[in-house]
Amino acid sequence: DVVRYWERQGFSRNLVRDQYSGVYRDLVLRGGVKGVNVEWAVDLSEVRCACELFNGTFDELSGDYVSSGEFEGLLHGKQILIARSNEGTFLGALHLTRDKSVSWLSHIAVCPEARGRGVGTALVDEFIERGKENDRSRYMLWVQRQNVAAVRMYHAKGFVPTNKSTLSLIKK
Repeated sequence: DVVRYWERQGFSRNLVRDQYSGVYRDLVLRGGVKGVNVEWAVDLSEVRCACELFNGTFDELSGDYVSSGEFEGLLHGKQILIARSNEGTFLGALHLTRDKSVSWLSHIAVCPEARGRGVGTALVDEFIERGKENDRSRYMLWVQRQNVAAVRMYHAKGFVPTNKSTLSLIKK
């Protein structure tokens, strides 16, 4: 009823995000992706590169923007994982946070030319490993329902929907 009310006011549906969770013992790790190396960002230029990829990948109205004022904290807090080819080419990045005993996948993006090569899988595997404290370690993420490739990957890894969703509406 609420959504229909706002649609009558001239708003339209923009995107839906679904929340997923996982427990380490239930998650499936691929065990490395050939030609993809994932490590912590080592300097501000790597954090900047990762955040520019995040900011350029997500819907500008989604609120998934990382400001330059956050870069230093992301570097020193070890919150940015960088995926590179064996030759050192930047392929993608993942932003993670910890909230109490839960590891949150905050942002993940793969360069367009590297998509479909297992880069996202390698980043998520590393995120899972780095968040592991024991077999009961917990993980959470939000994913845009429209991002079918990401939803498919999270399901294959063993993440399950929590039955929480958000809907953003925009007025054109």
